[in-house]
Amino acid sequence: MSLYRFAGFEFDAERGLLIRDGNEQNVRHKVARLIAYLITHRERVVSKEELLQQLWDHGEYRENSLTQSVREARRLLGDSAQQPTFIRNFPQRGYQWITVTEVVLPKSLETEHEVGPEPAQLDDTPVATEQPLPGKALPEKQPIAGTFRRYQIVLVLLAALLITFILFRPVTDNQPASETAADKPSQQRLMVLPFINETGDPSLQWMEMGLSDMLATSLAQGSQRAITAPAASHNLLAVEGLAWPPEPESLQALMRQQKIDLLLYSRVSLYRDQQVLNIRLYRSDGTVTQGSISYPQLAIATSAVAAQLKQLIDPHPGTGELPQMAAHPASVQDLVRGLQALQQQGAALADNYFSAALLQDPGNRWAQAYSAKTSLQLGRWQQASSRLSEIDSSGDTALANFICRWQGEIAYRQGSLDSAHQQLTACAVLAENSHDRRIEYESYRLLAQIAHQQYNWSEFRRWNRLAAGLSDADGGLEVQAERLFYLGNPVESGLEKDPYNDLLQNGPRLKQALLYFQSLANQPRIAATRFALAQNYTLPLSERESALKEAVMLWRSLKMPFELAQALTYEGFYRLQLHQGERAIEPLEEAIRLTEQLGAQWLQEQARFYRAFADLDIGLARGGDPDPSALQRSVQGFDRLLAEGTLPQKEQADARVLSGWALAELGQLEEARQRQQQARTFYRDNQMDISFGYTLYSQMWIALLQNNLEEVVRLGREPVQTRLQLRYLAEAYHRLARYEDAAETFAAIATKFSESWTDDDRQILKQYRLNPTQGLGILPSAHLVYCESDWQVETALLPVSQIK
Repeated sequence: MSLYRFAGFEFDAERGLLIRDGNEQNVRHKVARLIAYLITHRERVVSKEELLQQLWDHGEYRENSLTQSVREARRLLGDSAQQPTFIRNFPQRGYQWITVTEVVLPKSLETEHEVGPEPAQLDDTPVATEQPLPGKALPEKQPIAGTFRRYQIVLVLLAALLITFILFRPVTDNQPASETAADKPSQQRLMVLPFINETGDPSLQWMEMGLSDMLATSLAQGSQRAITAPAASHNLLAVEGLAWPPEPESLQALMRQQKIDLLLYSRVSLYRDQQVLNIRLYRSDGTVTQGSISYPQLAIATSAVAAQLKQLIDPHPGTGELPQMAAHPASVQDLVRGLQALQQQGAALADNYFSAALLQDPGNRWAQAYSAKTSLQLGRWQQASSRLSEIDSSGDTALANFICRWQGEIAYRQGSLDSAHQQLTACAVLAENSHDRRIEYESYRLLAQIAHQQYNWSEFRRWNRLAAGLSDADGGLEVQAERLFYLGNPVESGLEKDPYNDLLQNGPRLKQALLYFQSLANQPRIAATRFALAQNYTLPLSERESALKEAVMLWRSLKMPFELAQALTYEGFYRLQLHQGERAIEPLEEAIRLTEQLGAQWLQEQARFYRAFADLDIGLARGGDPDPSALQRSVQGFDRLLAEGTLPQKEQADARVLSGWALAELGQLEEARQRQQQARTFYRDNQMDISFGYTLYSQMWIALLQNNLEEVVRLGREPVQTRLQLRYLAEAYHRLARYEDAAETFAAIATKFSESWTDDDRQILKQYRLNPTQGLGILPSAHLVYCESDWQVETALLPVSQIK
């Protein structure tokens, strides 16, 4: 099938039909072949020699025949040789097709190339724009080979840089309107891929993400389409395992899978003093539209370029005058460079560009907003908050949403969780009412994290449900991409996990995404993905440790102190799982210093919590004698946190469990028992089964130390969550001389916890049945294994001598 659409015409090359307004006109076979050949090779000037060789047999009059065929084609199209719309003659060189053309592909979308006599390759098929570019004329003897028509280019002033995402709609409620996305109207989806830099100039790399991102925001102005920005497109390609640059067939498959209506794929090249944007627009109906737009500086002409792209997406007559050029071109270019740097090199470099943009144009509101964001990421939270508060967002809903979301982030990082909750709830409403689905999704996701930290399970489920609703079949592609990334990144670490995370699936997904982000040199995403890999319990320890080391190094080099403090805090937690308390101290103390400087209350408390935990681990001295001074320091550290009264209730309960272990080792058994009981009550009331099991066997252990055997038996009637519950109950039965009960209880370990049942256990049980008086072996302490339900079995079962 070879069907082309252009300027109100449909041209069926195979049937030799030219159709306009339903009227069909037969085209002579040779003329039809000529038109088809020029369209197929519209990216360049086709020489007369090539046309004669490809379309005419050798003969005396073939050149005259070519000239006559061109005249006939122009007559059929209503074209003029003096002011051409379709076929331009380049004297002594040849002819070129110069109007935007849609190539209708088979409905299966399986065809790799455009359909035509000679399919054009995706890599080199830019063609002319349908709309003339006003400005100065390029010399006729200096054609831009195979890229765009020589329309005149005029430099005019832009009233204001158009960086806005979507039309404003008044807020009418103070809560999100719906629990899912099912009630949201279906929107057409336009996916904008990052531009490909084919200029050969590394200094223009900023065009890839920076220019494409700014154009995506301009395309969204006044549009009812859901726009998937380049950064989210990168994420989506990463999790789908697609290469970059992607192949046409992979893009077409992605469009089918993600229900994308339009996909914009562009390359940037140079010709003399012009920057050329070569465009390919895929449509879900199987058509492909191509074109080229050129300006001396594409970034400065963002709004004019966006206007022409809109015309390409929705062709209609009477486009009117193009928007003007930017009043402060240097400011615009620095803003675009900053957007690129923010997504590749990080906030430190981006901050320099945004500052430069504001020097050129202090009134550039989006430069102000992004400068505030980089201040936030660089740890200058007060400065960021002040800058965001000073920005006038009137008339720009997208800017208002952006400001709201990052003010909520500041409150969250500072530990003002109630304030953050209130702010982000308002953000979600604003974003929902203005169809800004990415801000809406990010607000829900952060609200879920706040609820998780506060152990408000109903709210946690509610916000996660709202976020998930945005990324279902009716949700925006941008938030689908973000959700796929976040799925591999746990909300936090500890006994009670985010039930929305499937770590077994997330490991391979994250490794796949890591390779992709590495190929793009996206340093912030590389760091975040490595950190997520480090937190995945299903991966080998060596792999996790390497990922954690790389994440810490990257966050340090990117000068992002909050993310660095998070990684260092997790490194301390990681060392504690391996009973390496001494190695946990250094990262935790650095994290404490960073969080004190930042004013990050909740993260500071978390780091201090693990620091007291490190003293406990050192004091327990596995394989050696306990260290009373370290145990005492641990109790004091936990008591200071409890006395301050700012720890969330869950962390208060955890502090009582751990300090109870230290007190038991110090012989203060009654105080240890009371702390375990307080924690156990909280865990039971909040349905935290795993943590409840820890306190339960800890109380059983203390009762055994007190030789209160009936208490151990009473506690043993609770539902079994851990191996140690059965082990302690068997020990109590043994001491009560209930040998059969002891043997049956010990044997139950093999059934309920088969992964931890060893040959040594089997031998102990065998010998015990033969001679019960010899006992069940050495009694393990309650603090033998931290988080044994999640930790690698290989680690949990290592002899004590190998764990240190």
